[in-house]
Amino acid sequence: MKSARRIARKSWQRVATRLPFRHAAFEELFPKVEVFRTGAVRAGSGFSGLLLAEPGSPFLIRPTAYADGKPGELASEDRTYMTAEPTRRLFAMSEARIIGAQGICYAPATRTAFSETLESWETSPEQHTIFSTPGFPAARPLSGMSLSLATLGGETFYHFLLESLPKLALARAFLPHIDQLLVPRYIEQSKTAWLRRLGFTQKIVWLDDFAHWHCEQLLFTNRLARHFEPNPWCVRVLREFARVPAHSTSGPSLWLDRSGVANRATAWERDFAAQLPELESVDLGTIEPAQVLTRCASARIFTGLHGAAFANMVFSPPGAQIIELMPRAFHPFYARLAQACGHEHIAVRMPETESGRTATLAIVRKFIPL
Repeated sequence: MKSARRIARKSWQRVATRLPFRHAAFEELFPKVEVFRTGAVRAGSGFSGLLLAEPGSPFLIRPTAYADGKPGELASEDRTYMTAEPTRRLFAMSEARIIGAQGICYAPATRTAFSETLESWETSPEQHTIFSTPGFPAARPLSGMSLSLATLGGETFYHFLLESLPKLALARAFLPHIDQLLVPRYIEQSKTAWLRRLGFTQKIVWLDDFAHWHCEQLLFTNRLARHFEPNPWCVRVLREFARVPAHSTSGPSLWLDRSGVANRATAWERDFAAQLPELESVDLGTIEPAQVLTRCASARIFTGLHGAAFANMVFSPPGAQIIELMPRAFHPFYARLAQACGHEHIAVRMPETESGRTATLAIVRKFIPL
């Protein structure tokens, strides 16, 4: 796949650095035409291009509030600044290929990968490991129209909920024509349940690390939220999709239990939670989405150890109290998600010693009404 970095011999070849196409080049290669909005795109007759571009709105990022008042360990990631939601772009491509769990899209005719789908945690698009992966399985055909919900990190619940599902909102006008959804594999039962609960009944095609599909027609997007920047648009469309039940002002205070997850279990978690009888312990990953929505719609307080269960705060109306316990330093995913949701967030550093847990218990009790 190293040849996927080649730029087609067009006017933009004058660019010195040989990068995958960015959206400007994609638009030039595949001009925008109104026929996309008539449904003709489904005919598979070579229509490709930018279906829509929707500018994002500005919003403020505030630093994490720590219960002990000390600055955060992740100073470079934890500061006040103004940012904006990414411009949201929906692309269509006929005879397209998609590869890997991340859903990297490329044009087989030119062997050109699109940088909108090539983000990496640590490298630039042209250094992506997909370009140095020999012997990849041959592409299998996929007829009809496919919508990719893949994104960097989309295997996990946090990224699936906050970044993959909002793609459905961007493609809303085209959903009646979609034959299958392309979704990163992992926690398949949970992802299927959420898609069905939100009203999407299309066939699901699971993408794993060795997935390679040749799509008759493919819709895909750029990344809709920057890393560490969950944004108000994603929160808003998720709340609209979810049809959250009516909430009560006197709902429960929740302890987000993760003790049943093998790779997340902490030996002392259940004993710690037992000392907070004011909190209702719930493992949101083991109950149906409808029950999750009911619990979260009326929850006043979310407390627990850092983990993806906090992503469910999007289903609670603004004003909830989020108390995130941090046995070690973490990036401020949930502090910033709380801001986008209109919640209050407190981070509590929690030394993994008996005395540290005792001190943390006293801090948490200050924020929980009796």
